[in-house]
Amino acid sequence: MKKLVFTAVVLFSGLMAFGQVTSDPPEFTPDQEIKIIVNLNETSNDWGIIEIAAGGEDMYIWTWKPYEWGANDSLANGLGSQAWKNSNPALKMTKEAEGIYSYTMTPTEFYAVDASTVYDEDIHFLVKPLDGGGYGDPDRKTEDLMLAVDPAITVKNPGFAFPLNPASDDVIQIIYEYAREDTSDSRMTRRDPSNCSSSPLGSDEVWMFAEATTTDSAKYEISSFFTTTQNPDLLMDYEGDGVYKRYLIPDEFFADVVPAEKEIMSVRFVPMTDYFIVNPAGAGCSISENRTATDIVIQLACP
Repeated sequence: MKKLVFTAVVLFSGLMAFGQVTSDPPEFTPDQEIKIIVNLNETSNDWGIIEIAAGGEDMYIWTWKPYEWGANDSLANGLGSQAWKNSNPALKMTKEAEGIYSYTMTPTEFYAVDASTVYDEDIHFLVKPLDGGGYGDPDRKTEDLMLAVDPAITVKNPGFAFPLNPASDDVIQIIYEYAREDTSDSRMTRRDPSNCSSSPLGSDEVWMFAEATTTDSAKYEISSFFTTTQNPDLLMDYEGDGVYKRYLIPDEFFADVVPAEKEIMSVRFVPMTDYFIVNPAGAGCSISENRTATDIVIQLACP
């Protein structure tokens, strides 16, 4: 099992097929700062963008919708008489991992449009190196990509994942919004052994039970429920404001426990804390749950 670490945070609520485009946070309003993430490894590669990126060239976002800036504007896609060959430095993307790049923006500010326009038009763009070819040279780019921007219509459980239906080799985000957990019965809280009072968990006190189910219905755990909190590889990363996250690729994450010849059909994660944090020994407190109320279950897309 491998822990996937990005230099910065990643992923979103509008998902391009096969995990090409995601965002952080998974759901947002157009006037909120977001990080758009592109997995070049899941693009068509019709113009060789995977090899270009692997060769060390920087990547740039080139965007035209919901609004495209003019040639003389500070956020113009390209500069000079051959703009396609000279991307704007302001649109340089951040390399998060091999083949994975991000760009941070607040959509209403970046495009200078209102929120309703972003909802109506979505965000359309492609990714290219500084020199995108053209003018007689072969193009060097991705296909056209889109990040759908839709108003939130449901209330999620405190624990959830994004994207909703990824492939087993996609990057997925496990999110636990502890601040939204119902702790009225002392579930997922730190108990004081002297008086059984509850207080919030610390930044390093949330782990995740992890289980994969293969197409033959066999189940494989990284650690059991009883030993999950003893495994540092299952500790969730604290992002602040009561939010814990992990980024992972199912095939890689479960590689040490799922036989190579088997295919993962679904994965299950359960945010939890140490039993004795919630139920300190000898305290005489009522027994409370050391796990979130609802499992995070992800059905993986067929390859």
